[in-house]
Amino acid sequence: DEDPLYSKMLNVVKEELEHKLRPELLNRLDEIVVFSPLGHSDLSAIARLLLEGIIKRAADQNNMELEIGDGLVDQVCVEGSADAAVYGARPMRRAAQRFLEDTISHALLRGFLTEGDAAIIDIGLVSDDKCTVMIHKKSDGTNLEVQVQNGGGEVGKPKAGGSRRRAKGPPQTSSEGAY
Repeated sequence: DEDPLYSKMLNVVKEELEHKLRPELLNRLDEIVVFSPLGHSDLSAIARLLLEGIIKRAADQNNMELEIGDGLVDQVCVEGSADAAVYGARPMRRAAQRFLEDTISHALLRGFLTEGDAAIIDIGLVSDDKCTVMIHKKSDGTNLEVQVQNGGGEVGKPKAGGSRRRAKGPPQTSSEGAY
């Protein structure tokens, strides 16, 4: 009981392979599996898993209670999936590192976050070339803004979007100043 769309895609792929590959190579294939592109909810779930892995590592190493906001998940999803068809999961992993891991490291090095702290990390202001990642410390209500370049200059960099928007998250002011 196959999906008609899947059957049609499979036939198109088989025909193309028959035109491109020699019969002796084609006969070595056991099965052809056609994958559908991942939807936004799938990509968002992948981004959240990557970010939660970073949060768990930081929490285990520094005895901290960190939470991530939906805006951060969305930004990592957008940046990381821009060229996913070409580069796979690497751009999303790099986006997670840039937006969360590097931000946590910066906050630790500046002494803003210390062992035992609890904080919420989310996206603040987003523009064509950079984003502000906000760290809101729960104990005293102070915020740290960290500027992060969009695209990060790596392979698989997303194209500029052209608009400025403010994402949901902690307050947009900073008592620590911007990096």
